[in-house]
Amino acid sequence: MAEEVAAKLDILAAKVETLSLEKKWEPMDYPPDRIEHVRKSFEEHPKGQTVDGKKTLELKFLHQVLFTEEERKEYALKDFESDAAAVLKDASSLSWEDVEKFMAENL
Repeated sequence: MAEEVAAKLDILAAKVETLSLEKKWEPMDYPPDRIEHVRKSFEEHPKGQTVDGKKTLELKFLHQVLFTEEERKEYALKDFESDAAAVLKDASSLSWEDVEKFMAENL
């Protein structure tokens, strides 16, 4: 039960986050202020884990951090997972350095 509530809170938090994103930036446009916003959201995400001393985030959560609700309608999680796998060896969860590499090559 507690896990279900936590999952619903995560979804709600992602929706609130994306609402603020939709008002600030054009779709799939990543100017420096949006990248900084994404970095901060990545660092503060409650589902982040530490692997080899680096914070990582699973792709399903990263998809919510990187893209607005409208962007996610066009760029589904399965497409994001496929693109991440093409760029990175282990694409199940990404560090911020991995996110930067992915963004440089795909966005």
